Amino acid sequence: MKSYYPVGISVSYTCHQAYNSVPGLDPVITCLQNLTWSSAPEFCTAKSCGNPGKPENCRVVILTNLLFGARVNFICEEGYRLNGSSSTRCSFSRNQVQWTRKPPVCQQILCPAPPSITNGMHVGGSIGHVTYIYNSTVIYTCDHGFSICGNASIHCTSQNKRDGVWSEPVPECKGKHCLWLSFLFFFFHF
Repeated sequence: MKSYYPVGISVSYTCHQAYNSVPGLDPVITCLQNLTWSSAPEFCTAKSCGNPGKPENCRVVILTNLLFGARVNFICEEGYRLNGSSSTRCSFSRNQVQWTRKPPVCQQILCPAPPSITNGMHVGGSIGHVTYIYNSTVIYTCDHGFSICGNASIHCTSQNKRDGVWSEPVPECKGKHCLWLSFLFFFFHF
């Protein structure tokens, strides 16, 4: 490449491999008498990486477009955790434009089996009462002669968008004294 060019000389442009030349445009500019270059329209346009894919239970956020240099973010729906990268970029590699990473997988958040309670049981959940998916509810009941102390209903939730946890501590089944103890607890703490 020269540092100066004489008046009347023309220079041709070649598009980088990540770009296509625009049909109908001559990729040439000329040094004019006033020592400026003739107008230089955009001879090249960025190539597209195409659709990055849409994983199930995932929202794809296209920040600008799908062309060379663009970035796309992936966000899992509520109740699902991201397994893989949260973003990808359209780059040039192996003589073509392509996404730098594969789309992630959004896996359902699961809770461990809810704890058993003495003098009671729980019902509910999901798929055959073996798997407890995000937002599934379990209801505790007490055996005859016992009263529930605490919230009878708990649900599967997540505090970090990855691991499933139960929304509250499990209740207890107590004899007749449960209501009196709850009243005393409320009275002395408020």
